[in-house]
Amino acid sequence: SARTAPYGHAFFIWNAENGPLAFAMNNAEKMRVTANGLIIGSTASAANKLDVEGGAVIGATYSGSNTAPTNGLLVQGNVGIGTTSVSNALDVAGVAQVSSSANNTLIITSTNTTGTSFRLNNTSASGGQFEFAVTGSANGFGAGSFTLYDNVAAATRMRIDASGNIGASSAATLSAKLHVTGPGATSGTNTALFENSSAKPILTMRD
Repeated sequence: SARTAPYGHAFFIWNAENGPLAFAMNNAEKMRVTANGLIIGSTASAANKLDVEGGAVIGATYSGSNTAPTNGLLVQGNVGIGTTSVSNALDVAGVAQVSSSANNTLIITSTNTTGTSFRLNNTSASGGQFEFAVTGSANGFGAGSFTLYDNVAAATRMRIDASGNIGASSAATLSAKLHVTGPGATSGTNTALFENSSAKPILTMRD
């Protein structure tokens, strides 16, 4: 039947009955529209606005030339979850959980010769910003160190070198199993403090 505005001269495939609209090829169903949503595949009923049976690929140059993982998804562009402001490969606004029975639940990999890191950032008043990193071949501390870096103060707060030495020091080489550099000879600040359970000093070291 003829349709009025806002449809204008649009073309319709119209089912006047309360039943699905199916599309098939080579005697096999490929797509179905039901009252609940669109199905791509052979599943008879939709549980969502879009149900895809199998893998999917999104992207101008990805589509038609790449195969998605089994029942998985390949995306060429950036992805936003819970946000409309997307500037990275993945931006998530909200709580994210990674769980697995494997030993390596989350793996972060980089070929950058300075190092591979991830950042914790608190944006409240006076909140901190720290990076955990593994140093690369061109890092001033040498390759294979684990560092805790304070981005606000632009200072390395702690590191463990490739030999297992632990340092709270800016020295390029950690020369002992525990290497601590104090704030300066005139500061009067404790370089190291060991306390008992009553917070009473057992051993204090100063510059």
